[in-house]
Amino acid sequence: MQDRFRPAARIAAAGVLAVSAGCTAGTPPSTLPNPTPSRTVPTATAAAGTVRPASFQDEENRGEFFDPLLDAPADAPGAPADDDSARSETSELGAGPPTIEFEAAVALAVARSPRAEAARQRAAAVAARFPQVTALDDPTLSSTSYPLRDQALQTAAGRVQTGVQVAQRVPWPNKLNARGEAVRREVQIARTEVASAELAAAQSARIAWFEAWYAGRATEVTRRNRALLEQLSEVAVARVRTGGAQTDVLRAELEIDRLDDRLLGLRRAEDVARADLAAALRLPPGAPLPTAAAELPALDPSTEVDSLFAAAQSCRPELRRIGWEIARDRTRRRLACLAAKPDFTAGLGYGVVTEEDALAGNANGRDNLSVQIGLTLPIYQDKIRAGVAEADRRLAADARSLDAERDDTLRAIRRLAIRLETLEDQLALLEDRTLPRAERTLDVSLADYRGDRIGFTEVANSYGDLLRLEVQRARLRADVGVALAELERTVGCGTDAFTQSQISVQPEPLPAPMPQAQSEAPAIPDPPPSAANEPTRIPSEDEVKPLAGWRKATPRRP
Repeated sequence: MQDRFRPAARIAAAGVLAVSAGCTAGTPPSTLPNPTPSRTVPTATAAAGTVRPASFQDEENRGEFFDPLLDAPADAPGAPADDDSARSETSELGAGPPTIEFEAAVALAVARSPRAEAARQRAAAVAARFPQVTALDDPTLSSTSYPLRDQALQTAAGRVQTGVQVAQRVPWPNKLNARGEAVRREVQIARTEVASAELAAAQSARIAWFEAWYAGRATEVTRRNRALLEQLSEVAVARVRTGGAQTDVLRAELEIDRLDDRLLGLRRAEDVARADLAAALRLPPGAPLPTAAAELPALDPSTEVDSLFAAAQSCRPELRRIGWEIARDRTRRRLACLAAKPDFTAGLGYGVVTEEDALAGNANGRDNLSVQIGLTLPIYQDKIRAGVAEADRRLAADARSLDAERDDTLRAIRRLAIRLETLEDQLALLEDRTLPRAERTLDVSLADYRGDRIGFTEVANSYGDLLRLEVQRARLRADVGVALAELERTVGCGTDAFTQSQISVQPEPLPAPMPQAQSEAPAIPDPPPSAANEPTRIPSEDEVKPLAGWRKATPRRP
């Protein structure tokens, strides 16, 4: 039986080489608990409410992160020009004076946000941990040899020459499931980070668009008033020919020069606003600066704090993140309780026996096969109790964090609601009373000036008041849009999505247990059967990501 040593050694060496072969192909994405998060690039013609950030890929496209707006070359071979809508958007922005609509700007900013893409990659990395934590530990392969024959192990069959053992550790039931459930909660937490990044990108694009719109509108109003002053200057020149004062012409020219100076500042402010919009859209440095479209989206500053706060509890990523953290820490508490349960070890052993130098006279050299069974002894109760106490305190901290985040959310919603209400009142007062009176005052002043009943100063003041009020109206409209953008970021979903079905999507997390006093040692309860046998529920895509979209406006009654 001496020659059997070589085959056994070769088997052991082959096993060692097999388990230490190094990095191989990664785990197939299909083994992950959830699809790998990626993004769906919206087109510039997306309608309000169709911009859906934090989208996730199909089964056949998992693991791919490709942005046709950034990664595809302009002359990619084989790409149909009429189907590549994202590339056509970029070409449109690069030709002539670029003008971009509101929804298109938001869609492009969300699709091109590097922070959102980084969050998606981190979510995919967390999802890749699932097959790692739910798999068994690697089995151990060991070999035992006796180089000194006179000191080798002796059996009735002969002298034991060498032995090979294979052992596998098996944890207590439900431990692997609890680890996988904790990773699933981590994936949901990572998805809320994706939603936060996309909401931040959308908010930046909305604010930049409204600021660019206001700058363009203020410039347009000033130019129109300059044209009116030129007409008034012509009237003053005509009056001089009929015996009018020469000072009226000089004052008209002075007012025109003042408007020219204001136009220079407005043009610089418009360029800065367009540059901010280009930065939000991540346009290349050489691309022309985009201009906001002249048409505003439908705006309705009327809000209800109760409905907004109810929607925020199901949409706001920060609140959802804490909810998933509570679910994760509950799972970790189950794991801490399961630490009191033993783990098992099972193995097989094969011994090579030889008749050579055997002490037994009837040695036949037959090899032997052994079975090994073992278990861990969780005798260190202080360590187990400390793990459970740590989990309890984390749950208590999560509950307090949830309360604090709710308070901050309610405070922000109330402040924005008051701000929107004030803007609505100011805009209504300006459009219904102040601005019409200023227009009538200017008409009367022009008529009186032509009739030589008032001087040029009164007419110039009327022009100045009208210009200031028209610019103020544009500023108020832009402020309403900015406030609505901040409100959508605070709530976490489009303000047209406040329906009862979406408010009740995610149940409110139960309050966490309060930690015991430091001097008291918490008991180690067994996991309840309902918690141990309850199947893990992975929320759907609509539950994880916010519902973006601009508010549908209702006609404001005068």
